[in-house]
Amino acid sequence: MRRKIYNKIILDLQKKMVFIVGPRQVGKTWLAKKVMEEYKNPIYLNYDNSDHREIIKRQSWLSDVDLIVFDEIHKMPKWKNYLKGVYDTKLDDVHMLVTGSARMDAFKKVGDSLAGRFFVHHLFPFTVSELKSAGVKMILYPLSAFRAMNQAALNVFQAIKKNGTQQSVLNTMQDRKTLYDFLDYEKFEKLMD
Repeated sequence: MRRKIYNKIILDLQKKMVFIVGPRQVGKTWLAKKVMEEYKNPIYLNYDNSDHREIIKRQSWLSDVDLIVFDEIHKMPKWKNYLKGVYDTKLDDVHMLVTGSARMDAFKKVGDSLAGRFFVHHLFPFTVSELKSAGVKMILYPLSAFRAMNQAALNVFQAIKKNGTQQSVLNTMQDRKTLYDFLDYEKFEKLMD
C-alpha cells in the first residue's frame, strides 16, 4: 500500500535531506525501504545494528550509493552534527532519508546546525482513505474503543459504589443486537464466508 506522503517524500529528497518522524510501529522503516526501491544503489543503516553503526561512524558506505537511509540515528551522540557533516560533504546526487521516533521532531524547535537542510514528514497510523484504497472494507480502532470502554466501565463502577447498584446506568449499556446492527455484522460475516 502506498502511503499518502510517499510522493511528497520522493520529491523532497531531490531538494534536501528528509526526516520521517512519528510514533512507534506506524511504518517509518517500512516506508523508508519502499522509498529505497526508487533508487539504483541505496543503503539502509540502522544505528541499533552494531555492524551498521560501524559503517555509520566511519562513513564507509560504497561510493556509488545514491540514497542513504539512517534509521534510529538519533541514538548516536551528537547525531545532528554528524548528519550536518555528511549532508554538507556528500555529492549532489546522493540523497539522505532519516527515520526515527517522534522525539526527533523536537529538535526543530531549537535553532541548530541542520537549519535549512531538511524537510520533515510526520507519519501517522493509516488514514481511512489509505485503508479504503487498499480494499479494506471494515476499519476498527481497538485502542480508541478500549479507552471508551474503560471510561464506560469506570462510570458503572462509580454508580455501583455510590448507589450500591447499576440500575442508574442500565440505559447506557449496549446489547449485542444493537452492536451487530450498527456494524452491519451479518453482511460482513457473509462476505468472509
